[in-house]
Amino acid sequence: MNKQISLRTLQPNDEEALYLLVKENQAQFIQWLDWAAMIQNHADFTQFFHYYQSQMKEHLMEVQVICYQKQVIGIVEAHEINYSLKSAYLSYWLDRNFQQKGIMSKAISDFLTYLYSSRSLKHTRSIRLAQKLGFHLEGYASEFQFEAQFLPDSYFFHLNYQL
Repeated sequence: MNKQISLRTLQPNDEEALYLLVKENQAQFIQWLDWAAMIQNHADFTQFFHYYQSQMKEHLMEVQVICYQKQVIGIVEAHEINYSLKSAYLSYWLDRNFQQKGIMSKAISDFLTYLYSSRSLKHTRSIRLAQKLGFHLEGYASEFQFEAQFLPDSYFFHLNYQL
C-alpha cells in the first residue's frame, strides 16, 4: 500500500495483537459487527480466531491484516466465498485511532485487486481443462440466468461425440 501501511495474510501469531485490538475497540465494533459482542474473554476470541483459520484453510474465507509500521491495526476479509457464483461478502474493521485517514479505502482497493488476481475469478484453469477434454468454447455471457440463479461471467462449452 505504502511504506508505512501494508496488507498481509493472517498468520497464527496475529491472534494476541488482534485480541487486544478487538478489546480496545469493542464498544465501537459492536455497533456494526455482531460477533464483537460475543467476545467476552480471550478464550472467546481464540475460538473466533480458529474459525477464521479453518475457513481460510477450506478456501471459504480470505483474511488479510492491515498493518501500520508492522503493527496490526485492522482486518479486511472476504467470507462465504462462492467460486461457482464468483461471490463473497466483504467485511473490514480498523482501530479507531487510524480511522478517517483513507487507510481503509486503500486497503479495500488493494485487497480486491489481490483477491481477483489470486483467486482467478475468470476460471482460466477450468476453461483449459474443458478444452483439453475435447470441449469447445461456444460462448461467454457476462450475465446469465440459470435455474433461477444469476451467474455472472458464464462460459458455455459443448462437446461433439459419435457412438
